[in-house]
Order: sequence, then structure tokens, then C-alpha cells
Amino acid sequence: MPVLTLYGYTVASLLGGAVVIEDIFSYPGMGYWTTQALLNNDVGGIMASTLIFGIVFVIASLLLDIIYALIDPRIRY
Repeated sequence: MPVLTLYGYTVASLLGGAVVIEDIFSYPGMGYWTTQALLNNDVGGIMASTLIFGIVFVIASLLLDIIYALIDPRIRY
């Protein structure tokens, strides 16, 4: 169970790391797009990237909860 929890938190760190790495190395991707939206004061781009990152995080958390319930039958929701 603790290993699954670690995987759930890894998703959040991967999203944050993507922004930093893509900005440093100028890779075209979501992180670079987010950084450029922040630097250009593009409110729509900032909101869209926040929404996408939030949806990915929520889906990862939901999948993690479902996997918890499948692995340990004592967990009931």
C-alpha cells in the first residue's frame, strides 16, 4: 500500500518537473507552453494549463483510490 501512495505523489511531481525541465531545455510541450503563457500574461493559456494539470492529477488520484479498493478488500468507500 505505501508503494501505491508513493506512485500517486509521483504523478504530481512529474507534472511540476515537466514545467521546469521543458523550460530549461526549451522542449516543446505542456510545461514550456505553460511557462510561455505565464511570461506573456496569457490568462487563457494559464487557466487552460492549470485545468489540464488539475484534471490529470484528479484522474490519477481516482485511479489510485480504485486500485486501493481492488488490492485491499478491507477498504470500503
